[in-house]
Amino acid sequence: MWARSDVLQLLQLLTMIVLAMVQAAWCLLIHQVNMRWYAALTRPIEKEFDVAATTVEVPKIFKEIDVPV
Repeated sequence: MWARSDVLQLLQLLTMIVLAMVQAAWCLLIHQVNMRWYAALTRPIEKEFDVAATTVEVPKIFKEIDVPV
């Protein structure tokens, strides 16, 4: 039969392995989220909006005022 200290050491080793796996999974998740944010921030605007295919007409809001200076 195993001694009590051997069982506790094995339990400690398994706990450390599980915690290391949880930390690695958490780091990978955070890295994936950060890469998605970075990709969204650095995405080229031309791919989102086809500038060449659309024409934008700017309405004239201000009237020209002829005032002598």
